[in-house]
Amino acid sequence: MYETVSCVHCQTSLCDVPVSEYENRQVFDIPAIHIEVTEHKAEVKFCPQCGKMNKGVFPQEVSQPVQYGDNVKSHAVYFNNYHHIPVARTAEIMAECILLFQQI
Repeated sequence: MYETVSCVHCQTSLCDVPVSEYENRQVFDIPAIHIEVTEHKAEVKFCPQCGKMNKGVFPQEVSQPVQYGDNVKSHAVYFNNYHHIPVARTAEIMAECILLFQQI
């Protein structure tokens, strides 16, 4: 809250004068977005009997060493399909956003 301590016209003190009303102003902003990285680990073991390597199974949706999650994909589809932004430009937007989010 911002106080009015003196008259802007004659500089009389207003400290003891009761408040008659308030003027409000609002600022809307978007909170900072952050990247959330989930690392999945699968065990690698060698069989003592045959010496062959065995690996744990990742969840079906985790098919690559590094990939985008569902929220990133949905934003790309939204830009491309709803706003009719071409695929190449959508890729540029997403790359810039991801770089920006990593700096936050």
